Amino acid sequence: SPVKTSLNVLFNTGTAKGVIAVYNMQGNKVITKSIDGITQTTVDVSRLAPGTYTIEYRNDKEVVRERFVKVD
Repeated sequence: SPVKTSLNVLFNTGTAKGVIAVYNMQGNKVITKSIDGITQTTVDVSRLAPGTYTIEYRNDKEVVRERFVKVD
């Protein structure tokens, strides 16, 4: 579903130390957030222009990517 101001990220279990990054459709990293041992976090996307983005969670063992749409 479309996102206006913040994106809630939920993990099934506590995360390993890793990074959440948001990329625009040109592949440029526009947001980075370090995380460690959490089950939920919020990513502020309010300053992004409307459009389609990819959010990525990466740690030493895995990479997970999902797309989302930012709206005004």
